Amino acid sequence: MQRYFRDFDINQNTIIIDGDDFHHIKNVMRSKVNSELVLCDLSGNCCLASIQSFNEKSLICECKKLLPSDNNKFTIDIAQAIIRRERFEYMLQKSTELGVNKIIPVNMKNCIVKLDGKKEEKKIQRWNTIAKEASEQSHRNKLAIVSNMTTLKSIDFNEYDVIFVCYEKENESNKLKSIVQSNKYNKILIVVGPEGGFDQSEVEYLSALPNSEFVGLGKRILRSETASSYILSVLFYEYEMSD
Repeated sequence: MQRYFRDFDINQNTIIIDGDDFHHIKNVMRSKVNSELVLCDLSGNCCLASIQSFNEKSLICECKKLLPSDNNKFTIDIAQAIIRRERFEYMLQKSTELGVNKIIPVNMKNCIVKLDGKKEEKKIQRWNTIAKEASEQSHRNKLAIVSNMTTLKSIDFNEYDVIFVCYEKENESNKLKSIVQSNKYNKILIVVGPEGGFDQSEVEYLSALPNSEFVGLGKRILRSETASSYILSVLFYEYEMSD
């Protein structure tokens, strides 16, 4: 059943859908009156709804029943260095499917891709569209979001219980597993560097944070977008599947 994220009050009896979602429902899915779909608000609440009527630019749905929440008690954000377009978009899609809460695009010293103000605004809009589509496709209850671009020093690291820094020079085996199994953190941040790796000044800055943990990701050197998927898979397995 198709799922759509909308900014609406979940307690409303009737919900109006317009814009791109209206086009998708009517022209792509070819839904009819009485067709059912799932609507989710921006806080992770979802309901089963049925289409009541169409007009030229919108449709009206009726919320039939609220659906159980599958939201986790923990959240995982990822601070991802800006990488090449197709690789960054792949990372966005797969990270969203795996369950990430928020993606923070970060400009780092060794980033090959540099974006100016106008390009940045368009990129953020496109990236949030990709995250929305991946959230719907993977039947999430809560929408993954992409924040505005920032720098490492502009991130509020104090809001996280732990920060996992993916670092190819960290060779202590099973460090990530042992940390996770000994502490069930509620708010986690993953930091992934660019294709050229972290600059030494960035390593020193992250090392000085009281809640940072440098972790290796096995014996091989992974691409930036692969590292994101790898560590998210490990963390969600440990948190969701081993309880």
